Amino acid sequence: MHAPRIVHHLTDYDLRSFNRMDEVKQLLVELTQKVDAQATVLSELTEKRSAPDLNTVAKRPRHTEDGAAVAGAPTVTSTAVGSADWQYGWDSSRVIERVLFKHEAIISRVDELAAEISTHFAFAKEEDFVVIGLLTGVFMFFSDLVRKLTVPHQVDFVAASSYGLGTISSANVKIKKDTEAPIEGKMVLVVDEMCDSGRTMACLVKLFQDRGAKSVHSCCLLDKKARRSVDVAPDFVGFTCPDEFVVGYGMDWAQRFRSLQDICVIKRSAYEK
Repeated sequence: MHAPRIVHHLTDYDLRSFNRMDEVKQLLVELTQKVDAQATVLSELTEKRSAPDLNTVAKRPRHTEDGAAVAGAPTVTSTAVGSADWQYGWDSSRVIERVLFKHEAIISRVDELAAEISTHFAFAKEEDFVVIGLLTGVFMFFSDLVRKLTVPHQVDFVAASSYGLGTISSANVKIKKDTEAPIEGKMVLVVDEMCDSGRTMACLVKLFQDRGAKSVHSCCLLDKKARRSVDVAPDFVGFTCPDEFVVGYGMDWAQRFRSLQDICVIKRSAYEK
């Protein structure tokens, strides 16, 4: 007598369970569709933010420490780097021609420079010796260099550009960010990633001399003598640089490639369009 009743109850239970499962499945389908839609919108927003259109970038002079165009230097036209280039890696052969200085060679030479500087300023006291980095491309070179110095020193930064084609003068340098502390009576070492035309370096040396520095020396990782427009010779030099447009190890092209470990040459075909 009880068996049919048990079968009947089980059947009703199964039917109700199946109905609920159908409802759950439908809810999952709807949720999945909403998540997919939101993911699509997020992906579109991310692409817009991460891949700016460089076609709107104004003409940019070939790498120069002055921030001003160098006569005869190739420029990046508005179509030189299109947004399509962003889909290729920043070490893409479409843009990078070759590695000029490998990271291992750079670090080895930086170690040697630090040793040379430490020997030259062997008797320096912390309060008397300040190493000043010329922003912005110097940041990698500067941090590696000062960490290897074996003499006590202070660290400071300056952002500047030179202007005018006349006599080198402290009046011909525009200071965008000045040093934090006075340099009067101190030994100063100005550090830059590249000495190109040499105008900014020469103007800064003159500026710090006029401010009463005890001595002013200069150091650059790359010395591009072919672009020199003033008579200036850095006291400490890492490498002689050929007349090429280089990026990496802090140096950029329209804010790209700064973080490359190697120093690389940009293809002329990329910026001479």
